[in-house]
Amino acid sequence: MFFSRILLARDGLPRVSGVTFAKEKALDIVSFLLPGARPERKDRAAKYFRPVDAARCLLAGWLLEKELASLTGRESKEWEFTLSPHGKPVLAGVPPDIHFNLSHSGEWVLCATHDVPVGVDIERVGLAGHDTATAFMSPGELEAFERAGPSGRQDFFYRTWTLKESLLKATGLGLMTGLKRVDLSYATAPCSGEWVLHRFEGGSWRLVEISVAQGYRAAVSFPWRS
Repeated sequence: MFFSRILLARDGLPRVSGVTFAKEKALDIVSFLLPGARPERKDRAAKYFRPVDAARCLLAGWLLEKELASLTGRESKEWEFTLSPHGKPVLAGVPPDIHFNLSHSGEWVLCATHDVPVGVDIERVGLAGHDTATAFMSPGELEAFERAGPSGRQDFFYRTWTLKESLLKATGLGLMTGLKRVDLSYATAPCSGEWVLHRFEGGSWRLVEISVAQGYRAAVSFPWRS
């Protein structure tokens, strides 16, 4: 029905794990995971009308529990979650150097963990036109979008989106502040697939692309340490 694998696990970088599933197995996944889910996860899953959305919700909880159990050595029933001032879930009652973030799209769910604040985002690549790009890209990013040409614009759009959203999630601000607030035109690229953005929300941030599967773009962000 579903399987998980580690997508990123290098020294100095967050650990990112993913779980993928077949949409036609969504009802089976819900039936399998619902009985053992935490109460708040059950309540959240029950609000979804489509089985595939409930399956993503339950898989996110399952993957988070799997990752946190390996870090804390504690069972799920012992954990307590609170919300940051911006509404980002955080794990209470454990050493403060355990941070996590979740994201899902299509048939994938990702979980990132690190010893500093972390944000992760995954998006299934679809259609994105000039009007959509204008809504969240800076002028410099929009110029690069146009230069990418018809064959490269969709990939550029979702690559930029995931980098920016993962950063906003890492800061705890989330999308409510608007993706235009992040301007990757000013980011430096020390190596392929990685960027460093200075002077954002009082600090510097490292943004790293994650290879997941064909037709998807994903990225993870966290504070940059020189």
